[in-house]
Amino acid sequence: MKNTEETSSSITKHSSPSSTSTYEELHEVIEIEPQEHERVLNTNSIINRLSVSRKSNRPSQEKKRSTHRKKYLSSWENDAASFYLSYYYDSLGKRHSKSICWLYKKIDKNNGTITLGCRLCEQHDMTKNKNGKDNTWATKGFNVLALDKIKEHRLNEKHKEAERLEVERTSKSQPDWISTRTNVLSQQQESIQNLMYSCIHLCQNDQSLNSFSPLCDLLEKVGVKLLPAEVSGVNYRNDNAALTFIQHIASVLHIDLVNKLKNSPTLGEYF
Repeated sequence: MKNTEETSSSITKHSSPSSTSTYEELHEVIEIEPQEHERVLNTNSIINRLSVSRKSNRPSQEKKRSTHRKKYLSSWENDAASFYLSYYYDSLGKRHSKSICWLYKKIDKNNGTITLGCRLCEQHDMTKNKNGKDNTWATKGFNVLALDKIKEHRLNEKHKEAERLEVERTSKSQPDWISTRTNVLSQQQESIQNLMYSCIHLCQNDQSLNSFSPLCDLLEKVGVKLLPAEVSGVNYRNDNAALTFIQHIASVLHIDLVNKLKNSPTLGEYF
């Protein structure tokens, strides 16, 4: 009994204020560690949820992006940004303005890829941009299918240059129907004259009119303008045509010679 009291008294003596504080600190640390562990677990779970949500959203974004690049809308060709100004002249020589669509869908023959093309840039050979890079609108085609990209291309400096060249080219005065018809008739007259000169050459060299057709073939090969072999069912390159030309030439020369004789001061009195 006495030993028990001594032991309890010794424990009481060793349980000094410092020992009591150390025990309390250890108890607090033990209580804090589960809280910190729980906080770390919560943070990890939040990070995992964010990563999962990002992964789940990524396929939809990629799918939307791929659909955006592959779909071509024909309504883009009716948008005001897809047109350029040009001019034309009617048969009376009056100038009129018109709007032409420069946008069109390009399809690769090998893999079927759809891209955007610009007819105006291709027409005026605008294959290079101001920075020296390729103008894909005029070469292989622009691969981003979007209306905003079409509007951006309209503001491109090379596209604007092509629009300016198109206006200058089409706004110039063009020949009217009368001048065009006169030019065509003059070309036909030149062709008939060449046929007549060929007939005269045969007569001057005492050659047969049967050689008129091969002579015309030879002249045509060296670039001399002649009437076609047959026009409206009439052949202008056989011996009969050559005889008709000779008779016509002789008739004109005869009339001209008679007029000269009549106007002659010496022989005029005999006519």
